[in-house]
Amino acid sequence: MMIGRHPLSWRSRWLRSVLALLVLTLSVRLIWGWQAGRMLRAQLDQIRQRGEPVAVEDVRFVSVPDGENAWYVQVRASQALVPGVDSPRNSNDDFRGYPPYPDFWIKRAEASERSHGRAFALARQARQLSRVQFRDRLTSPLSNMMLPYLNNARQLANTLADGANYAEFRGDDGEAVERLMDVLHLARSLRQDDFVVSQLVAIGIDALALEAAQISAPRLRLQSGASTRPATHAQVRQLIDQILDERVVWEQITASLRMERLATIDFFHTRADGAWMIGPLAGMDMVRANRNLDIALQASALRDKPSAFAVLARTRWEENSVPMSFTGNISGGERTVPRYSRWFLGWNVGPKRYFETNFRNIGERRATAVSLAAQLYRAAHGGRWPERLEELVPTYLPAVPVDPFHDDGRPLGYVIKKGGLPGGGDRPLVYYDAGEDDPAAIQDEPMYSFHQVSIPGKGSQIVRQYHDIARFEPPPPPSTQAVDDDPKKADAPRDKPEQDNPAK
Repeated sequence: MMIGRHPLSWRSRWLRSVLALLVLTLSVRLIWGWQAGRMLRAQLDQIRQRGEPVAVEDVRFVSVPDGENAWYVQVRASQALVPGVDSPRNSNDDFRGYPPYPDFWIKRAEASERSHGRAFALARQARQLSRVQFRDRLTSPLSNMMLPYLNNARQLANTLADGANYAEFRGDDGEAVERLMDVLHLARSLRQDDFVVSQLVAIGIDALALEAAQISAPRLRLQSGASTRPATHAQVRQLIDQILDERVVWEQITASLRMERLATIDFFHTRADGAWMIGPLAGMDMVRANRNLDIALQASALRDKPSAFAVLARTRWEENSVPMSFTGNISGGERTVPRYSRWFLGWNVGPKRYFETNFRNIGERRATAVSLAAQLYRAAHGGRWPERLEELVPTYLPAVPVDPFHDDGRPLGYVIKKGGLPGGGDRPLVYYDAGEDDPAAIQDEPMYSFHQVSIPGKGSQIVRQYHDIARFEPPPPPSTQAVDDDPKKADAPRDKPEQDNPAK
């Protein structure tokens, strides 16, 4: 009988052990869930008190009639682009981005001009409107929301920027300035879409406008009779004012971080739905993400890179743990913490690259404003360039713009390289310090946009950003066809890593 009772006794003890383990696990889960829930509720209550949304239902959109909605008109402009008639930047042609333009560039620009009159007219019409509405509601999950209009906006921006450079090429300088303002207004409209990816595309459109402005600025004719339609001083001053108006830029960096918080909360809630047992993992990930986003929002209020990055250094992003739209890898000095779980892993990392991209855009805006102001100065001073940027104030600039890559308020730099142009003329350059001051930073070719250079022993490096103010026209390049040597092949939007993808 004793032998018969032994298996029963062992089974009973095993069942009691399993039951005890289940009770312990359930107790731990309940306590853990209560603690995580308490911390998260306290955080979300504070966020709500600040007026930020914590659920898609919290977001309300003000209705804007189509006739008052700049974005509605700009979408119509993008829809008016004729399929198969690509402006140079929308093609896959391989060409230098500055004059003298090759024959195939001119042919493409001419074809675009003939075909896209309605698109140009609608983009101009949209500039009279300042209100913008993209949608009437948000839907969960936010990670599944599609933004198909971004590619169309970029194609329209390419067409407008090419149209601006072509207008200047054919002597209609007044129209060139107007089209540059059309591109800037398109970027301004898109910035009012709070998603980070929309901000990045808007920065790219800004970069198009600024590059096109820097290319055309040294060639702008301002005197009557100098061209078919010279630009006026008032037009150029209006363009300068629009470039220096950074209010929406800074506001939307903050707004996009708030949208990223909402997307993060929505992502974790969606992933945790139906996973009760491990739900506290999502709650704690949200708590950590909210702490980091609070710090990032503090940084978004700062107007120079060193100060903003000093604040961002306090964040602790878990590697690959936050479902943000921020692009790129973790940069130097950014700390990681151990992975708590792979269950709720997102697909990206912290916002340093996003901030870096924004500061580059700010530097480009300010350098472009200086270039345009210098053209007005030169026209009024018998062809002489200013010796110092302070000479542009207050007639052409309200103040010398500040270099956003320093925290001491220093202005943008300015240097005149004597005899630096191909014909022996002086070469004035404006610059900001996005990288090291390497001799290779000043290249023997025109510089009109953000660039990297190849430095012996160092590879490709971001250097001090010098930009030409004078007309620098190297010899014409040899004629080439499409980059794939097949001019009959359907064109695709051009991909220039540094210019077209500012997140890189």
